[in-house]
Amino acid sequence: MVESPILTSLFGMVDQFIAFIPTLVAVIILMIVALIVGKILGKIGAKVLDKIGLDDLIDKTFLGGMIKRTESTTVAMFDNIIKWFVYIIFAVIIIDILKIQIVADFLAQIILFLPLVISAAIILIIGLLIVDFLAGLVKTILIASGIDERKRS
Repeated sequence: MVESPILTSLFGMVDQFIAFIPTLVAVIILMIVALIVGKILGKIGAKVLDKIGLDDLIDKTFLGGMIKRTESTTVAMFDNIIKWFVYIIFAVIIIDILKIQIVADFLAQIILFLPLVISAAIILIIGLLIVDFLAGLVKTILIASGIDERKRS
């Protein structure tokens, strides 16, 4: 057989593609597993939050009203949050397998930042719940004291 740079390059490309096939299969399997695990964990997390009554508690607040305006529910919102968190974790694993270091570093930074975002969201929700409770309490006190009746006279 005649050796030429074009044939050598072509054979090298075919060899690299054949060597990449197991990695490609692993990535496809991980993507399928990510979809399944994300959906399952999202549904489980949403059911747990629904069972503890978080849905009913948030629906009574200003935040619940904002969620209802999006034509969604609190449980569906948490289902999507959990699902996407799982997808991001699997994306980091897949990108690490593919050895795309720049993207892996970027996603790692995002994942390291997520606890801050989650804690801020929890504090925001607790703050909104406290504000709604205090607003209802003040309204009840004002109605019980008869101040709103004096104002009309």
